Amino acid sequence: MFSRVLLAFALTLAACQPLPRPFEDQDKEANDLLRLANRAGVVVLPIEGTPSPAAFAEAIAAELRKLEIPATTRAGAGEALRLGGRADIAPRDGGRDELEIGWRLARSNGAVVAGRTGSWLVPRTPWAQATPAAMAAVAQLAAPDLAELVEGDRPVTRSGPSLVVWAVDGAPGDGPVTLKAALERALRRAGYRVLPELKEDSLVVSGAVRIGPAGAGRERVTIGWSVLDPDGTELGQVDQENVIAAGLLDGPWGEIARQIAAGALEGISEVVEQVKKKAAG
Repeated sequence: MFSRVLLAFALTLAACQPLPRPFEDQDKEANDLLRLANRAGVVVLPIEGTPSPAAFAEAIAAELRKLEIPATTRAGAGEALRLGGRADIAPRDGGRDELEIGWRLARSNGAVVAGRTGSWLVPRTPWAQATPAAMAAVAQLAAPDLAELVEGDRPVTRSGPSLVVWAVDGAPGDGPVTLKAALERALRRAGYRVLPELKEDSLVVSGAVRIGPAGAGRERVTIGWSVLDPDGTELGQVDQENVIAAGLLDGPWGEIARQIAAGALEGISEVVEQVKKKAAG
């Protein structure tokens, strides 16, 4: 059986656009303004040891909302979890420092739920001056792990084979790791059982990125996702394609990885459902 789903996205690049969204699912309403209304979320507390604890907390909350985690920095959010952190910084070469933050997630009564530590290299002067760009850049890198920390284990609601996502080939910047993590999270949120290692009944999702010139300072990006059986036979393919500004993907993918994963999810789900139907006879 072979299934192929083509996902093509239109892109209009406007001058001074703050965040390109080249792979956004066009049928999905923007969800960046999620708040804590009517359900528990997370309150991000000032992050100790950062040059601007309150501003960095705001940046973290903003990035969590982009990942569909209801987040605020306002106190008095009832049963919402509390996310706090303490930062340490150590000098490194090349005008950069290593920033390490120990995160702590607690209930409103102070009981600790979970913890995690993350570290990143930051530009020394912009970080020390707490520039908005430096705060936002670190928050964007930290947010996916923090989203997993807040959400905890997602319930498996879909029957059928488990899924294993391989690192993405050919992606520049941090794409190989970031795209893999973003797709794993999207699949878990959709109710799939996602495993770190291949099992006998698992299907594999393998991704590959191709980038070529598109003229006038732009690049054509094609992302192919293949769904494979445990023996490596391709069962279906999902393709995404767009033209973006040249070099846009050479560094951290951040929000763009989430958009790509959200766009690919429907096609991958279609292939998996076809596999399940064939297995059921």
